[in-house]
Amino acid sequence: MTRRIFALAILHFVIDSYALMIPALWLPIKQRYDLSAVEVGMILGLCTLPFGLCQPLWGALSDRVDVRRLLALGAVVTVLGISMVMLQQPLLPTVIFIMIGCCGVGFFHPEAGITATNLGRSGMSRTLGFFLVGGFLGQATGPLWISYVIESETSATIQTILAIVPGLALIVVGAVMFGRPIRRHTRDSDDQVSWFQALAGRHWPIWLLIAMNTMRFFCVYVLLYTIPPYLAAAGHGQIMIGQWQSIFNVSQAFGLLLGGMTAAIGRERIICAGSTALSLIPLLLLPIFEGTSMIICLAFIGVGMAWTTAIVIQLGQGLVSRASRWMTGMLIGFASGISALTGPWLVGALVDNFSARTPLYWATGFAVATLVTALALPSQKRLNALRD
Repeated sequence: MTRRIFALAILHFVIDSYALMIPALWLPIKQRYDLSAVEVGMILGLCTLPFGLCQPLWGALSDRVDVRRLLALGAVVTVLGISMVMLQQPLLPTVIFIMIGCCGVGFFHPEAGITATNLGRSGMSRTLGFFLVGGFLGQATGPLWISYVIESETSATIQTILAIVPGLALIVVGAVMFGRPIRRHTRDSDDQVSWFQALAGRHWPIWLLIAMNTMRFFCVYVLLYTIPPYLAAAGHGQIMIGQWQSIFNVSQAFGLLLGGMTAAIGRERIICAGSTALSLIPLLLLPIFEGTSMIICLAFIGVGMAWTTAIVIQLGQGLVSRASRWMTGMLIGFASGISALTGPWLVGALVDNFSARTPLYWATGFAVATLVTALALPSQKRLNALRD
């Protein structure tokens, strides 16, 4: 089981490293096509649209059809699609390639998340935590790697090869380690139903949970997309942007690992509210800091905001186990997809019309909304009673 979990974590590392190369492309796309900040935000947001749409749709399909053999295919599509951006080409093909890559991201997450959960025995959040840590470590590596590739003094063809080869090599390693698909776990019930039937009597807590995770993702993506214009306005280049984004994502990996290792079933509500409340302290201080103090503050925010990730998914899957892939797709794909679609545009509009620091105040507002939504969830006793 441990080998399979690490194999899934490797594939998740690949998927998320390439997905999080997209925010690091903010400055190159702006310079290559001579765009304003809001235009870059709108384009990058549009590129991520398939990511949010594919996950709940693919999750609903995989609740009914066995698609486990296609896990590696999503990773291959992601690597090839995102890497093609390195080629010198007009804007439209660049957008299409990124959108294709985001489709691969959407194909992977729902089935992989359920497989990681089913590999766990007594500790669902523990195995899911290891799986998600692989993704966050990929998010930390992707921006830095693509930044060095962009800054390398090589041709567009060589840059494309440098972007593709590491990803494909790791996909082969992960696929070989995982081996043949596992049998459906007893917790992965055979009586899967439509998501609408599964939500019967649970609409209020489920939609609140999705709203809470969406607000959390908005906070994270606003901060992530604020890094490039903030550093560019301060005179820094692409490497510094990649480093800051990587540090922010590493902090989320650390928070996710802590959350997965320390959380127990039946305490999800207090953990969600508590970690979000703790994140508000550095968020309120963030606008007054500069340089090193600011990135340290961002790191603390990353730890706090990521602490609840595995917990939210664990609770969502427990509430609707008969449509668990749809639930995973909504909590990961829809929530992050909506924020990735509108977050870059919001940051661009605020930077163009105000300053590069203005989005920081909006990130704080989204964190407050996350806390309010968490507190509006039913009591933990009621949530436990609603579990399938």
